[in-house]
Amino acid sequence: MEAVNKVAELYTEQLSGVVQTPFIPDRYYSSWAQYTITLENKEQRDSLQRYLKEQGIPSMVYYPRPLHTQTVFADLGQEPSLFPNSKEAAETVLSLPMHPYLHREGVDEICMALSERWIKP
Repeated sequence: MEAVNKVAELYTEQLSGVVQTPFIPDRYYSSWAQYTITLENKEQRDSLQRYLKEQGIPSMVYYPRPLHTQTVFADLGQEPSLFPNSKEAAETVLSLPMHPYLHREGVDEICMALSERWIKP
């Protein structure tokens, strides 16, 4: 777990002020299954994802549809307007490469590509 914490620390250090990074409150920790940044809107997120792909950097939108819109929850009859944060997150988050074998050079390359896109939080 120490290796992914170091990767997350490097991402946060280099991306603060560039994009919105994950926040872990004091006395809590993350298993860092993903390192997910938040962009301003869907267009910015999708544009960044295309750019990263062009640079050979994988990224992923793990939940392109909010959970309340998934088929498994259809019978609940929930009003979609009750979940504005879920809808916004589905449209604005992007997960960067995250694994214990990612070295500083890889994080540097990813962060440099992100910084080149002039994205501000």
